[in-house]
Amino acid sequence: AVGSGSEGSTTTTTSDGRACLQAEEFYEVRVVGEWQANLISSDAQTVRLASGGSADVSNLTQQAATATAEGDPLVLAGWNRPAAGQPVSYALGLGLYERSTSLRSAMALGQLPPASAWLKPVNISGDWTANATAQSVLLQGCFSMIGLVDGAGNSLTHCLRPWSLYVLKVRPIYSTSSGSSGSTLLAAGRTLIVETLEAAPADAPAAIDVVEVTTRSASLSVALPLQPNGVVVAFEVNCTDSRGRSQLTVTSSGLTEATQLVLMEAAAADAASNTTSSGSSNSRGSASRGGPDCHTSPQGSGHSTGGKV
Repeated sequence: AVGSGSEGSTTTTTSDGRACLQAEEFYEVRVVGEWQANLISSDAQTVRLASGGSADVSNLTQQAATATAEGDPLVLAGWNRPAAGQPVSYALGLGLYERSTSLRSAMALGQLPPASAWLKPVNISGDWTANATAQSVLLQGCFSMIGLVDGAGNSLTHCLRPWSLYVLKVRPIYSTSSGSSGSTLLAAGRTLIVETLEAAPADAPAAIDVVEVTTRSASLSVALPLQPNGVVVAFEVNCTDSRGRSQLTVTSSGLTEATQLVLMEAAAADAASNTTSSGSSNSRGSASRGGPDCHTSPQGSGHSTGGKV
């Protein structure tokens, strides 16, 4: 501690002698790293701890989730200004989460893990802040991944993805005339989980395999796309015969990681004249030799390019 922000403040220690940080106290903060047995220190930054939650933003909420005409995600988040104090700006941060079932379960329990990376807009070289009158932020486009670089030393980037989870943090920044010149006071801040909208699957089904073929039907095993961009609710299979005529359309539901689709011939006469098969072979060639040409597309919030069998 380099100064006192309140009259008569005292230092609290734990049972093992460690000092505890105090509200409204001034501190010098440095980052010290070790490189080849040598210590390297950053310049000192004087900060003052906030006095309590009354100096924080409130009602931090996701106000809208949309997309551009090109399909790029947009998220608008807003907040109410602190009930007390006049912040000079707001410090912003955006954390990336990898979507998973376990993350969904953790969200329901209010036990979120740390973000896998923290982001800031690519056009900002210093800290990411909003001005003192701001009460919202629009999240869109691409972000720099803080502290992560490629082999050439360039910052890695991340563009907002459909159907993804992010954590937004908003902290009011205050200026104080007490203590060292240029001291700042940061409130604890509020965090919010934001979610981008679903979009059409980015790719075709990950795999399409012929499971069984008879003289009147074919069974296909279809895997979900690698980038579904949402919950895939069905597969649509469009088949044409050897003369280019549309033969049948099948839509599945109740999908699993490897959904099995059964294609039945629409009419016995067409089946006899246009389809040949070995009867019960598991071979892909048995399904395609002179028979229908089938294209499979996953259906989420839209359609993507299909896969072909």
